[in-house]
Amino acid sequence: QPARGRTTGLPVRRGGVRRPPSRPPPRPLRVALGGAPARMKTPRWFLPSAASILAAMAVVMAASARRLTLTYDEPAHYRYGLQILSRRTAERFADSTMPVTALNAIPRAAGWAFARLQTGGAARRLGRDPRAGRYVTMFAAVLLGAVVCRWANELYGPAAGLFSLALCAFEPEILAHGQLITTDLYAALAVTLALYCFRRFVERPGLGRAAAGAAALGLA
Repeated sequence: QPARGRTTGLPVRRGGVRRPPSRPPPRPLRVALGGAPARMKTPRWFLPSAASILAAMAVVMAASARRLTLTYDEPAHYRYGLQILSRRTAERFADSTMPVTALNAIPRAAGWAFARLQTGGAARRLGRDPRAGRYVTMFAAVLLGAVVCRWANELYGPAAGLFSLALCAFEPEILAHGQLITTDLYAALAVTLALYCFRRFVERPGLGRAAAGAAALGLA
């Protein structure tokens, strides 16, 4: 047993040279950020439960969007998306419009394609209805819920992932904006995805994660 110093009580080597106290090994970044100390195995019930919550979220938004008329700002966003797809120009006529609303005009473009082919009568009728563009925003809302669920699952486990998903899926603001042809839901999805990719890069740096983070940040 090594001798102890008279004043400090620290172990010393022979010859009077003090030995520095040993330091504990550094904690992994996951534990330092407050997450689970190790990646837990995903139980079998996790994916079906998450899919059920996301499906319920989509059903609620779709049932509500069919009964609601267009809001005051949806026509401008929809017209801007049509302008990008038809005229191939992104010249803005309103400050709140963004090129991402071209995704909401895809059903109308599909209706045009079916009209040229003289087929798909139901698809053509759906494409003529501007409210069909809302389904694209609903899909983005479901993606937002999936990102939130995955992030919480990686940090705190499956139960926390499902709980966070339920909070996101049935949050009134997300349900409201998730069924509109506007840019609010797209912005929420892009920022959340960028933060998630940045955290993964900090946790384990790599070229692939850096590229994913840069792409997500560019979208945001």
